Amino acid sequence: MKTKLKEYFGDRIIIAEINGKADVVTFLTTASTILQEYHKQRKDGLDTESEKMCIIETAAKLIKCDIKSIKCDRDWYPVIREDIQESLRFLPDSLVKLLDGILLSKNSKLKTATIGQAIMQGARPRVIIAPLQIGLEFQLHHHYASRFLIDTLSRHGVCSTHDEVLKFNENAALEQGTDIPSFEGQFVQYIADNVDHNVRTLDGRDSFHGMGMVAAVTPATTQANIVPRRNVTQEEVAKAGKVEIKPQSDSPLEELNIVYNDVLSITVQDPTANLDVLWKTSLLLSAERPAWSGLMQAVHEGNHTGKSSVLFLPMIDMTPSDVTCVMSTLNFVSRHAKSHDILTPIIT
Repeated sequence: MKTKLKEYFGDRIIIAEINGKADVVTFLTTASTILQEYHKQRKDGLDTESEKMCIIETAAKLIKCDIKSIKCDRDWYPVIREDIQESLRFLPDSLVKLLDGILLSKNSKLKTATIGQAIMQGARPRVIIAPLQIGLEFQLHHHYASRFLIDTLSRHGVCSTHDEVLKFNENAALEQGTDIPSFEGQFVQYIADNVDHNVRTLDGRDSFHGMGMVAAVTPATTQANIVPRRNVTQEEVAKAGKVEIKPQSDSPLEELNIVYNDVLSITVQDPTANLDVLWKTSLLLSAERPAWSGLMQAVHEGNHTGKSSVLFLPMIDMTPSDVTCVMSTLNFVSRHAKSHDILTPIIT
């Protein structure tokens, strides 16, 4: 039926498809029809105020027509970028033209993108997922984790709802899993330590004290996966971050044939040990001197590896000092390193 409707009406019809809900079929009024209606109203002899309102109403219809013509896929979350031009390309040209004529300030491009995406989200709330709307929601949740704050701003049309960020977090956790994205043999440092949540509660419950694990990758890797948008169960999330509990080996260590080599005491003079003294004595000179970062760049050679990226690994709901918990952590790290062809995993 949908195919037949599209064959007959062509671009004049739009079908909104949302998983789990009935499809909505609406006519997409073309620009030519809107302009003909406006031309007909002008012939009727309107006064100045009425003609002004007619122009505004016609412009609103034309912009809404352009918004409806944008293809959207609610099965995937949009890629959020900091590029303003990329955010502006999400808007139809007619809406950008309108806002550029209204907003005049230093940050007019950013405001145009923000207000424009808010207008698009309000015009098609069940179809469009605006990148800046959901991006602001993620930032607020990361800093404040307040449902009241996010839902209040959502009712004002500034960002998406709190339920949307929870759904995104669940889907993102499943999509990435425990793999290191875009891994090409970088240096990986594993870290495992105590992780606490709700250390003190009124009734002594709902507290968490366990073992947390992360992997620091240098140089940083990039996450390029597109996150799907679907309903995720808690069982799926738990399965993606499952850690095999490995009890302590029953065999005593005395039976193992372990040979330790002699530790060599090697004394190496650090050529940079007196750099701070050199830099401080340069204060007495009248010549121009670099700052500390400039001095470091002047005396060292080679390229800096850049900022590291931190990958969050699963947590173990056991006492971190428990031998079984430590054994399970080491076993997980060993398996994780082997899956990424890391011969000798380093863990702190």
